Amino acid sequence: MKVSTCIDAVRPRVPTLHLEPSDSSELSDLAQKFPDGVDIHLGEGEFTIDCTIVVPSNTSIRGSGRGKTVLVLSKGANCH
Repeated sequence: MKVSTCIDAVRPRVPTLHLEPSDSSELSDLAQKFPDGVDIHLGEGEFTIDCTIVVPSNTSIRGSGRGKTVLVLSKGANCH
């Protein structure tokens, strides 16, 4: 996981979070870590989701391209 801060006119000082598939668990507590929002870039690979993800306001989530970033719900996960 890598966090950087990008300053732009539209969303000043919103951190950017770069995640790889091994960082999937970092998605579970976004609201606590980034209550003011965050730009998330998901790297190439398969991200296994095993719990509900609460996405804070002022947040964007982008993958690395069609077929390159895949979100998969883990078997038996209790997500809602």
